[in-house]
Amino acid sequence: MNARQRAPQTLLRRGIRRIAGLCAGGYLLLSLPPGAAAAGLETPAAAPPAGESTAAPPRTFRDAVFVEAFVGFSPIFNDVPLMLSIGVRIADIHEVWARAGFFANGWDVGYAIAAVGYRAALRPHRLVRPLVGFLIAGEPATCTGISPTGHPMCSSEPLFYFAANGGLRLEPRPWLGILSTLSIGVDSIGFPFGLIDFGVSFALPQTEPHSRSH
Repeated sequence: MNARQRAPQTLLRRGIRRIAGLCAGGYLLLSLPPGAAAAGLETPAAAPPAGESTAAPPRTFRDAVFVEAFVGFSPIFNDVPLMLSIGVRIADIHEVWARAGFFANGWDVGYAIAAVGYRAALRPHRLVRPLVGFLIAGEPATCTGISPTGHPMCSSEPLFYFAANGGLRLEPRPWLGILSTLSIGVDSIGFPFGLIDFGVSFALPQTEPHSRSH
């Protein structure tokens, strides 16, 4: 058989091989589990640029929002205020807070009280932290004692308190504080004012606006 006669047979064999290869490939694709073929065609995710981190920004207690619960005692007026407060911490040390509650006992029993103040919490990241600051407080009545019948002697004139304070806070955890402060000052009618309070504080860290990988 010469070359001209063998050419059609060679082309026929090549065509049969190609058809067989296509059939075998189709069979393999059909035999794969659902989704496997599409997974093999997915484009790999682009890698982040060098020097950039994809991790969430770190959370820190350097800046924080905190809530506190307090019980106090004023030995001059035999008052026992119960109060809740909320505040913000800035740069580990500076804390501004607002507080509200009521008197559970004493000359001012049953009346509400509110206060705002500032304190510096020294020695950050230590177990024992000294506190120094001041407060301004007010209530909607002025009470000057207890009557013989056991009722407070009060007028409707609001009363304000101005005091400096200091104390200590224990921080066994960054989010937990156990604190006590002593406040000494005067009220708006000139009486001396003193208050010892005990409380517990819970802090919520704020997310840093930027994170950088090193």
